[in-house]
Amino acid sequence: MDRIERQFSVLFSDEQSPYFQVDPSLRVAFPFQQLKGKTCFQRAFTEFLFAGDSQIDLTFLKSYASGTSKHFHSFEKQSLHQTICIQNWREDVVLKQDDTVRLSYATIQDLAIPEVLAYIKSIVRGKKSSFIAFYNARYLLTVDDDECVVISKTREDLHAVQNFIQEIEEERSTWRKSILA
Repeated sequence: MDRIERQFSVLFSDEQSPYFQVDPSLRVAFPFQQLKGKTCFQRAFTEFLFAGDSQIDLTFLKSYASGTSKHFHSFEKQSLHQTICIQNWREDVVLKQDDTVRLSYATIQDLAIPEVLAYIKSIVRGKKSSFIAFYNARYLLTVDDDECVVISKTREDLHAVQNFIQEIEEERSTWRKSILA
């Protein structure tokens, strides 16, 4: 979680979505529906964001405890255990303002691109999404069944994402027209 805050100025444990914590010139969101039925786009998009030498990490909300309860209530880690090999991880416990709610976040380090893609595909197939963020040195990606959000470190990186999405959509449109002709 420290890496998300340091690199992207996003406090993952904040009640406000990471999308609203950054300058609009560093973020883009698109409907999750754009991923459905587009396995080539899913793969290309994931590889575009996370290719290179930068380490891929993920952070997700693991459990919570409220009131005087000493026991944490785990969120079912939907799709994580089937798509991601959990080996190198760390937990952070965050106390909320009134000290009655404790949230536990897990950070898994050094993922591979196929693991990120497998999680995205599982959500497309209908598995319940988790409050999760994948990130490397340049991009932070959150995916749920409503939208995909990309936060970048620089405006240039965000322009590259926007251009990539536009080019892929234009290619698909041209490909569809050539098939129908």
